[in-house]
Amino acid sequence: MQDTPTVTALRAFVSRAERHLHQVADGRFLQPFDKDWRSSCEQAQTSGTTYWFPVPQMPQVSFDRLSVALELTLHPDICDYYQTYWSGTIGARAPHGDISLLQLWNPDDHERLMTNLIGHALEKRRHRHDFTVFFGTAEPDGERFLSIHNQTGEVLLEEPGMKPQDVLASGIAEYLDTLTPVNVSPGIY
Repeated sequence: MQDTPTVTALRAFVSRAERHLHQVADGRFLQPFDKDWRSSCEQAQTSGTTYWFPVPQMPQVSFDRLSVALELTLHPDICDYYQTYWSGTIGARAPHGDISLLQLWNPDDHERLMTNLIGHALEKRRHRHDFTVFFGTAEPDGERFLSIHNQTGEVLLEEPGMKPQDVLASGIAEYLDTLTPVNVSPGIY
């Protein structure tokens, strides 16, 4: 994968997460083990727990079918974001509070994301709002979510059915650079 600003910032965040995890744990994230929901980022399982850490996505997923279905081109930053790693959701501390960064666990998760994005796009069209692509949730309520504006690439804070509340950064790379990894497992996988 080409080193775009988004890929570079995401890799830097994952490196910060790895350093942090080595200071407070054994260097891996953990979540409940699901024998029917496997990922190449899993490293070990014990007593109903799977230990994982992001791994480069090979082969990379494609968003071409989604672009055709929505009759629009997805912003390249969101494609770069979702095409970099196989990974679980990663918790982080942002200037505006705790968040969960959504990632793709496996190819089936990619299919689920595309289905969710189609539903999100239809809802945006129904409300006559600009199309955004979500990539995280704001904690602790989980109702608010992080997205990028598909035309401008700005990082937004949104609530379902509402226009975006706040512009958090001019781009996802800038936003990722402001995050501090935490070792708390988010409630979303």
